Amino acid sequence: MVLKWNSNIESVIHTIEKQSKLFKKIHIEVSTNEYWKYSMFMNIAIIISPLSGLVTVVGNILCKEIEDMIYYNSSAAILSFLTTVIVAIIKFNKYDEVGYEHKAASFKYTSLEQNIKRQLMLGRDERIPVKDYLSWILKSYDDLFSSSPLLPSEFIKKYSKLIEDLEKDFEKKEIELFDHEHKNSVDDDTTIIFEEEKENKKRKYIKNQNQNQISEHDLIKFDDEQMRYELKK
Repeated sequence: MVLKWNSNIESVIHTIEKQSKLFKKIHIEVSTNEYWKYSMFMNIAIIISPLSGLVTVVGNILCKEIEDMIYYNSSAAILSFLTTVIVAIIKFNKYDEVGYEHKAASFKYTSLEQNIKRQLMLGRDERIPVKDYLSWILKSYDDLFSSSPLLPSEFIKKYSKLIEDLEKDFEKKEIELFDHEHKNSVDDDTTIIFEEEKENKKRKYIKNQNQNQISEHDLIKFDDEQMRYELKK
């Protein structure tokens, strides 16, 4: 019997939509926070950097005694040192790059979320075949989750309850879907799809996420044209 769209499958896909929406929100917050840090340190460096030269010039103009010059020269040296430290902090933490990576991840989660919304808005007879779409959406979500930059610990703690609740909800709906399909003597396509994705997820969770890079091409991976292309392969 051919697998068809039903409320159980729609419920599972809707849960993926909610997960995508949550991670989109988290990545946006992280991105905003990183850009704020970058802007703050850069503004401080911009202000302090010319002050060291200004202090030196003022000292040369006003001071006639060597003892007085020591004060101005020391102040200029301290300001120059602070500028160097701030620039080093910016380069070491890569606030702008990290902010961009999280911003890119939020765009991709948004694209995936919108794709699900558009698909569920269609009538069941007008949608992509459920077996193909379910397989694609699970793979796309897992690929996106594993390729996204690591979340800072403070944001994980902040949203841990919501993430855990959505994971439990997803697992519960998986079980309900399995029971429904087997009870109605439908083929095992759905079970196979979920089992494959579970194995993929286990492998991807232990992957070193720090090696993942986000390119501009990745930002359009989840649009409709790419989805249709992948389904045809």
